[in-house]
Amino acid sequence: MRTIALAVGFMLLLFALPIQAQTITDTQKADIEKSLKDQTIQYLNTHTKMDTEALLKFWSRDKLIGINADGRCYTTTAAILQKLAIDFKGRKEEKLDVQEIKVHILSSDTAITLASGKLRITAINGNVFNYMLAVTILWVKESGVWKIAHEAASAGFEQ
Repeated sequence: MRTIALAVGFMLLLFALPIQAQTITDTQKADIEKSLKDQTIQYLNTHTKMDTEALLKFWSRDKLIGINADGRCYTTTAAILQKLAIDFKGRKEEKLDVQEIKVHILSSDTAITLASGKLRITAINGNVFNYMLAVTILWVKESGVWKIAHEAASAGFEQ
């Protein structure tokens, strides 16, 4: 009997999740989408300023996880800031032209933004690198404020 009660409870939970997502009104969806598009642009522009401390205001303090292209996993804010400081050290300038942002709302407090654009990096030695950039950001709402829990970026040389 207990197994049946657990199974029924689990099924109700599964059915409740989509219902909760459907209770977001069109106005709320539009507000979330606008807010996250704006915040994604602000975040990416802050990133191009190469100011690691300014990035902190966007990040979740307890959920942030980063994975580098070399496969290393960074699970603390301090480790990610240290990695970015090393990356930024060899750069003179970054310019980003965001061409598209899509928002996928998962619930009233969780969403994903997908951004794409062109990234131009000028190294300290003057070499210029042009990339096509794609960024996926997982946003979570903490105390009423959208924060980044995970970011993944891919860059390929522009043809």
